[in-house]
Amino acid sequence: MKKIITICLAISMGFGSFAQDLTVNTFDDETHSGAATINQDFTFPADISMYDQITMEIALTCPAGGCDPWDRYAHLKLVTASGEKLEIGRYVTPYGNDWCSWTIDVSEYREHLTDVVSLESFIETWSAGWDLTLDFHFYLGTPTYPYVAVQNLQTDYFMNYGDTLFNDIDISSRNVFVPANAEKVVFRVTNTGHGQGNTQNAAEFSNMTHSIHVDSVEVATQHLWKSDCNVNPCSPQSGTWEYSRAGWCPGQEIAGDDFDITNDVTPGEYSVWDYVLQPFFNECSPYNIDVNTGGSNCTSGTTCVDCNYDSNGHTEPNYKISMQAIFYSTTSITTTQPAYPVSILKVSEQPNFNIYPNPSNGIYTVETASEKSEYNYQIIDVTGKLISSKVVTGTSVIDISGAPKGVYFITLKQQNETTTHKLIKLN
Repeated sequence: MKKIITICLAISMGFGSFAQDLTVNTFDDETHSGAATINQDFTFPADISMYDQITMEIALTCPAGGCDPWDRYAHLKLVTASGEKLEIGRYVTPYGNDWCSWTIDVSEYREHLTDVVSLESFIETWSAGWDLTLDFHFYLGTPTYPYVAVQNLQTDYFMNYGDTLFNDIDISSRNVFVPANAEKVVFRVTNTGHGQGNTQNAAEFSNMTHSIHVDSVEVATQHLWKSDCNVNPCSPQSGTWEYSRAGWCPGQEIAGDDFDITNDVTPGEYSVWDYVLQPFFNECSPYNIDVNTGGSNCTSGTTCVDCNYDSNGHTEPNYKISMQAIFYSTTSITTTQPAYPVSILKVSEQPNFNIYPNPSNGIYTVETASEKSEYNYQIIDVTGKLISSKVVTGTSVIDISGAPKGVYFITLKQQNETTTHKLIKLN
């Protein structure tokens, strides 16, 4: 485990004749394979009040066994003192290239980038893998807003998009309390589309426009489309790397879209925030079923090439979504929230569970909003047969690799909340 702080000298007015920028080295050539999550603790500076900007430098190189040639989804998170996980960066590995590096601004997470910091890295790579090196750079300056608070609203790394008979594409509203001294309020949405061989080649290659609503009023739109994949720090690559995609490109970092809604909320009060997806129905799906007769509305070779999902050319359309509320202030922000107004009690709060990777080869990570939460899970197959059941605490790994490939359902129970999710086992 590497815990190093590197000091770089720089001259800066207002900080004495010599001022110090900092580089904090964290993961050092950590090998990712088997879609595993790597978690480590690192020592950061205790006082970062003199720094205006913080960036995160991501570098990938090939491990001894060679690189994964495919474009793989990846994310980085930090774990707060309360056990909450915040996504602080996302990227996609290059398509047929043996290196890549990116820089992502993480200044909004400054509150958590001090003292001992718990970081989590995930790359959805199943073959040879990648070696990750991760450095944080602190740059001197006076922040416009010295105090920034980030609230996680939703994290879902496999939200089916279009199989509406079994999956509702409406994302639940969020009750958000805006601190009384918030001077700037931002709704950050990071979304990428995946899966192909579906109607409109969703969701990787489908061009959609979603919208941001506050208190049922549309205040902004998000055109989820990246048309500059050919302009890339990791060039050239192989295959379809130059093709436009839904919110991402092979070999690029993924910046979330920030929507400034300061004028749409009232400090010291609750408001209802919504991320509204463009309506979409996937006709090329085994779940395209006539609800009256129970028969299929999908015909292989007619409706689409093949109605059944596989692990190659026809995969479920899905979004990987992270939503956060960000509050900025020149004075310390209090996170104490009053009780919800009765008028909006019906609106959902943050969901408690996230499951990934899904589909998988039978090994899934179940992540909770808090690492201290205990819950029960049960997994059944499509006939209702119980496959697995257990009581666990915090993030856990579920292994049904010994079960046949197909569709399974996992029910998670925590206190008064029960949710059911579909699991796809590839082989």
